[in-house]
Amino acid sequence: MLSPSPSPSPDIDDVSRCIEDKDFLSLKSIGINKGFGGHSPSDPMRLQAYALLLGCGELDDDVLILNRDNSNCSSSRSSLDSVEEAEAEAEAEEDNIFTKLITRDAKRNGYSRWNVYVDRNKEHDLQRIHELINDVFTSYKDFNYIQGIDSVFAVFYVICNGNLKLAKKLLVALNFIFKSDLSLRSNSFGHLNQMWTYLRKYDYSFYKWLSNLVGETNDVSFALEWYIAWFAHTSIRDFETILRIYDFMIASQNQCVGLYMVVAVLLNNKKRMMEKVKSLSDLIAFCRIHISFDDRTVTKLIAKCYYIMQSEIREEERRNEWKNNKMEALKKWRSLKTIMFAE
Repeated sequence: MLSPSPSPSPDIDDVSRCIEDKDFLSLKSIGINKGFGGHSPSDPMRLQAYALLLGCGELDDDVLILNRDNSNCSSSRSSLDSVEEAEAEAEAEEDNIFTKLITRDAKRNGYSRWNVYVDRNKEHDLQRIHELINDVFTSYKDFNYIQGIDSVFAVFYVICNGNLKLAKKLLVALNFIFKSDLSLRSNSFGHLNQMWTYLRKYDYSFYKWLSNLVGETNDVSFALEWYIAWFAHTSIRDFETILRIYDFMIASQNQCVGLYMVVAVLLNNKKRMMEKVKSLSDLIAFCRIHISFDDRTVTKLIAKCYYIMQSEIREEERRNEWKNNKMEALKKWRSLKTIMFAE
């Protein structure tokens, strides 16, 4: 099976060199094979790598001066007072039809479970994440909000250490490149229902078992959280594990990588799933509780996803080659006909 080359940690000097030289291909390779892990979730090296990979260009030094330090935030400033909060929500609601839904999601968030919050001011961050989400969906009226995507915003908020301007810049690029099927559509769960096509292709017996269990192949409810939030909503508590997944997916530069990751999770857990799951409710519970994401399982997950991605890329290349050959043959035939029947 094709898979990324495992490595315990990235070489920071290599990452720095790629950023300095704008070596896009080598930066992709590092993100896929090793990740951009640093000494903290808000490592500037990761920020610069993400900016290049997301097409935001090189970040200026002044942009990288992170504008807040959670450890020094006093509890008295941890959220807006009631009057300011009401005014802010009323102002956002004038231009953002998703404000109420965003507020509900922010209140029942799953990301405050992350272990990164041991040293952070949680209440302050939740309010700032709320502001960030409202700002993006007010500024980009073509974007559609879908429940659970707030966790993606929370990931970038932590990576940027509360720099809302920088987080917004990266998130807008991410939505256009990787999540356009969700953010630019208002009536579906994007391309997630295509997972059935890939399950059928890569493991027909498992596909038959799962589709019979679910009852219809347009039900994707059990995998929604993974697809929408890239496993960051409630699936994983360890933030470094979340970042390893994000490093890989962003470095892949493949718009279908979220779909391939969902398929990879299901395939990697099919044996236990088929042994323990007897109904749709069992399946939903199994996906939420009994699928673990740690260093070992995430390494296997990335390897499986990479294999699927490379297989699909090669197949697409073969299809394109066949189409090009067909077009070339057709051109030659038309030229020959012109010569043969010329007067």
